[in-house]
Amino acid sequence: MSFNYTFATMKRSLFSYTAIALFALCGCEKEPTTTEDKTTYKSYSVYEGETLDALQLTSEVSFKYNAQGQLVLKTEKLYEDGSMMGSIFYDYEYKNNEVIETYSSDFTGTKVAYERGYIFLNANKLVEKDSTVDLSDFTTYVSHYTYENGHRIYNYMDDTLNSGSVFAWKGDNQTHEYLISGLMGRFEIASYEYGSKLNTIDFGDFWLDGEKSKNLPEKSTEPSYEYTYTYKIESDGFVSERITAVSSPGGAPYRYEKIVYHR
Repeated sequence: MSFNYTFATMKRSLFSYTAIALFALCGCEKEPTTTEDKTTYKSYSVYEGETLDALQLTSEVSFKYNAQGQLVLKTEKLYEDGSMMGSIFYDYEYKNNEVIETYSSDFTGTKVAYERGYIFLNANKLVEKDSTVDLSDFTTYVSHYTYENGHRIYNYMDDTLNSGSVFAWKGDNQTHEYLISGLMGRFEIASYEYGSKLNTIDFGDFWLDGEKSKNLPEKSTEPSYEYTYTYKIESDGFVSERITAVSSPGGAPYRYEKIVYHR
């Protein structure tokens, strides 16, 4: 994931140190399933370091699907200094337009499990509302999402004074994100630049389908950070690798992240 943090994606962050980059501009496409006992698997590995020569494995994420192509299990393994520290599991149960997400974890033999939240999908299978349990104090938060032309343009919490996000699009590419607050108003927190390469990759779940841009990003900018993206693309268009260089705006990179996608 990139080092981008936004209000809209913080709640669904896969890693404590990094959030989903550019609203699902990473992942890979699900392969079709033909029989009930054939499930689709995909995964990716994340490496981080101060230089490209010193990257270390920090996490591995894998996805499991049922015969209908629905995500039923997401597994995240976390590493530090080459050793696995523990695993986090997200199980999904489907009931009409409702998805029940159950969270469990296993760190050094200490296991916890509880129902984490509810996801409600609209007629286009995009997330319309979600109810999430904050893992720090178990407070329940409800977020709402609105769309135009299949793209997410606005999300807000029940308490709109708390926070919300607005996403601006030019055609099928997301160009800006703004944070809004009843106390602070509206201000830009991220902008994005794109090349001509098509974005054939998908994170694999339903969370960010409405935020996926048509093209792969080349650069994103936040008030204190700048991210430059390079890719390895296979002959069939599959993105098998993405490298993110992190710097201060206008400065030299001081941190790198590499995601390797497996299909």
